[in-house]
Amino acid sequence: MGFAAGLGSFSGGQLEAFKAAATSVAPTVVSCDNFDGPDSPLAGRAVQSTATCGPLTWEVQSGGWSVASGVALTDGTPDSIATLPVGQVDASVVAVVSGVSGSGGGVVLDHDGIATYLAAVLAGDGPVHADLVLVAAGAPTVLATTAVTLGPATTVSLDRLGDAVEVRVDGVPVISLTLDPGIIAILGGGDRAGLYASTASIQFDNLRVTSPLTT
Repeated sequence: MGFAAGLGSFSGGQLEAFKAAATSVAPTVVSCDNFDGPDSPLAGRAVQSTATCGPLTWEVQSGGWSVASGVALTDGTPDSIATLPVGQVDASVVAVVSGVSGSGGGVVLDHDGIATYLAAVLAGDGPVHADLVLVAAGAPTVLATTAVTLGPATTVSLDRLGDAVEVRVDGVPVISLTLDPGIIAILGGGDRAGLYASTASIQFDNLRVTSPLTT
């Protein structure tokens, strides 16, 4: 993903405020998927373990997505997106990501079903960075970026509560940002969450969406 110059600003006390808000109510699982079951295209596939994950079905916004050997993966189409209709803008989306290289992959929140959303993306060959990205009608802007160290499989999460957004890698907060009113207006009522990938090496497992935010 060819991201533009940065936008937005960090708030010194934002992380603590974010944590306080996030811990006020125990998280409730909205949906989840471990991608078990038979190999198949992801589009139109119901999440697994529906007794605990809800009766939601995947929709592919871009790229070629499939499930094979218990993981979700793409055909390498740049900016591939697959989402679930979670029905809310304030949420936490988390997934296990492996095979990070090049343009990378991660999770998306507040997707409008077309081409506007927030994304937490792990990318890079050698040194890897985590990016918080706003994509507005298909045009990406990096809101924040930071260097990270990854293991063979890494958990990445993107949390939003009101104007507070946080990205975590393996449970550690790496980006905390206050969205300005203009960004909030751009995002509007996008209420889908899911996966992002721009390289065929990326694989996903154990996606979970919760509300309110996880800690």
